[in-house]
Amino acid sequence: MDAVLEISRIIVPPLITVGLGAYVAQRFFVSRANEAAMVDFMIKELHELQNDSLEYWTHAPDSPENKQRQIVLSQKIKGMIKSLSADSTYYCGRYCKQKTVELQGLLVDVADACTGGDFEGVDRKIDTGRYILVVNAINRVKSEFHRRKI
Repeated sequence: MDAVLEISRIIVPPLITVGLGAYVAQRFFVSRANEAAMVDFMIKELHELQNDSLEYWTHAPDSPENKQRQIVLSQKIKGMIKSLSADSTYYCGRYCKQKTVELQGLLVDVADACTGGDFEGVDRKIDTGRYILVVNAINRVKSEFHRRKI
């Protein structure tokens, strides 16, 4: 009986230490994996916003079908911007509290680029220059997300 107690006194503390260490390491790596997955999701959403903006700003609403498509695209663009803003607020609150203001500023630039100019104007013309502004603003946000992911 004394031999069992002596062995348990020697073995149990290292087992507890290894178990706690594994738990902490696992939580750290799961957190990093969740952050990377969220970054990937937001980058995918930014890419979708970029594609919808390309279609919106490079097609004139000159026919009834195009006008209807422009209305749908404008709603999608505004919805994606709101969704990205909410997702980035959650992301910053969880993973990078110190970057909240900077990231929100970048998303404001994206919103201004996507919805600026003659957005939803009645006699809107094709504005390829506006699309360049959208691409640049979105790429700045993507770069910040990639920097956080690495």
